[in-house]
Amino acid sequence: MNFPLFSEMNQKIKNDLDLNEETFIQPQELVAYFNEAVDMIEGQIHTLYEDYFLTNASFDVTAGQTEVDLPSNIFANKIRRIMWSLNETEKYAMQRVKNLDELLLMQPTDDYRFMMTNSEGTNLQPPGFKIAVSPAFRVTTNTLPLKIWYLRNAKRYEDENSYCDIPEYSNVINQYVRYKCHAKEGHPDAAADLADLGRLQQAMVETLRDKYIDEQNEVPKDLTFYRDFDTQGFYNFY
Repeated sequence: MNFPLFSEMNQKIKNDLDLNEETFIQPQELVAYFNEAVDMIEGQIHTLYEDYFLTNASFDVTAGQTEVDLPSNIFANKIRRIMWSLNETEKYAMQRVKNLDELLLMQPTDDYRFMMTNSEGTNLQPPGFKIAVSPAFRVTTNTLPLKIWYLRNAKRYEDENSYCDIPEYSNVINQYVRYKCHAKEGHPDAAADLADLGRLQQAMVETLRDKYIDEQNEVPKDLTFYRDFDTQGFYNFY
């Protein structure tokens, strides 16, 4: 799969719209237009096929630690699963704390559980979301036993070497930028560009609705309600 660079996409727009000597539309504006397009597409992908951005990160922990930072590129704090795999006999999917009263009954040797917190911060600690773990970690590790599966953000364009990591829909990104440039210039083709953008977006939506290349296109059952009240872990792996 080809992941086009920003330099390639940007140059194509400049060539197509004769913007190489343009001064009305500044370079930073073009970058902003490209990132606006990524924002738009990212939202639609997360709505229709969020597993497109499913990824994971692994961490070491320190004995006594009770909080874990979220991955820096997480989207809307969407965690799919947190797994603990210290060794062959101690590995499991960590359960979410559903009722704060559970913390009163927790023992230091219990399986780890987690919940999300959002502190206001201090002079020494910035505010933000954390993964609170109970009980405190019992070991200090160097084998990355804590794995967080989560939904990430799409990459934004920062410089000429930034790449598009939504390559299937780079044409939608280009069309959005084309429309924005023509709209700013008051170009008569702006309306047609907007119509073309709408058609490309619709095609993208239809593709995302059937994003299972193995033909297993049955929509997975939403078991969130059952997991919320599941104390035995029956729905952990479904």
